[in-house]
Amino acid sequence: MGSYAGKVITSAVVGAAAAVIWAAAPAQAETAAHEEGYPSNGDIIGCAIVGPIDCGIAQANARDAEEAANTLVADGVFSGDSLHNGKADAFRHCYWNALMVHYIDFDQAQIIANRHEADPNLPQDEVGMDLHNNAVGRDIGAREPVDIYAHDECKWSALDGRLVTLK
Repeated sequence: MGSYAGKVITSAVVGAAAAVIWAAAPAQAETAAHEEGYPSNGDIIGCAIVGPIDCGIAQANARDAEEAANTLVADGVFSGDSLHNGKADAFRHCYWNALMVHYIDFDQAQIIANRHEADPNLPQDEVGMDLHNNAVGRDIGAREPVDIYAHDECKWSALDGRLVTLK
């Protein structure tokens, strides 16, 4: 089994187990501050809609996109302060959605991404930014079926202003 396949299977199993735990204790999930990667009620609903396998793949894709954004910051492509509401954050959302289109399909990616942002307690300007960048990423994923091409297209979209940022 390849390392990516192993990550996907592990994420699917962990995602399924986590969904059961979070569903059993929704009050605990609601009390935590929203953090990227922290499962919100929207994430749990999205996982329930798309199923544990696609949910696990989406989680693996999110980790890959975050790692790619951190690498671009380390390489000096994006500034370190752009990881929240800046170009690196916009890239991460774009690339995450492109990867989800490649591995779970466009419609499933849209469900996961939209549910991820469906928290009324989030700042609405951030939600708008993320929803825009997610949609651009899905379009890139549909147009660029190779991961590295989608990565580069999301990177250039962040650099040339096609992705929305708040700073």
